[in-house]
Amino acid sequence: MGEPADAPPGPAVRLRDRLDRHLRPPQLGQRRRDRLALRRRRGPLVGASTTDPAPGEPLRQRLIYAVSAAVCLVVAALILGPRPEGVAGTLDVSSLPWVNATINTITAGVLLAGFVAILAGRVALHRALMTTALGLSSLFLLSYVTYHWFSAGPVRYEGSLRGVYLFLLATHVVLAAAILPLALTTWTRGWFGAIQSHRRLAPLTLATWLYVTVTGVVIVVMAHR
Repeated sequence: MGEPADAPPGPAVRLRDRLDRHLRPPQLGQRRRDRLALRRRRGPLVGASTTDPAPGEPLRQRLIYAVSAAVCLVVAALILGPRPEGVAGTLDVSSLPWVNATINTITAGVLLAGFVAILAGRVALHRALMTTALGLSSLFLLSYVTYHWFSAGPVRYEGSLRGVYLFLLATHVVLAAAILPLALTTWTRGWFGAIQSHRRLAPLTLATWLYVTVTGVVIVVMAHR
């Protein structure tokens, strides 16, 4: 038969209770508990690794810098360099500036949605949205190069806000060159589990990326209205 209901607890039970009291974490406020739960749900973007830096990070970073420099040089050569005789005007690209503006608008929306997703702790959705934004920016780059390769010449702004236009254009071009290594670095660090450095770099990347996409739309509207 078992012990009576009112029997005093045995030594093992008393020891367990004492350890429980000493090792139990202090009571937290509900808001603090919610924040900790959200942080646990976010976790790493892939796998369970939170190694910072992630294995292979130096090699990936060198590749990112090399790819970014190569892309910038190729784009500059295609746009500013000499073109074969008769290429300009052989393809109707008059609608591409508005296509580019549309891609930039969608990209800005996807970036904001990705930001909201990570705030809500939806890591998989955040990862998918930011990867989509990277793909959209790549599509924009192809469309942008195609336009400048086949267009008859640059479009000059003829409005009264020339100083504003030139400022937006200059900052857009500089930051567009900077966003490629920034975006790739932030994305790869999140993807490969270097979460701390990913989170440190992400605000700068998001702000720069949004500025480039939004000013890209404004420049098209000002130059082609």
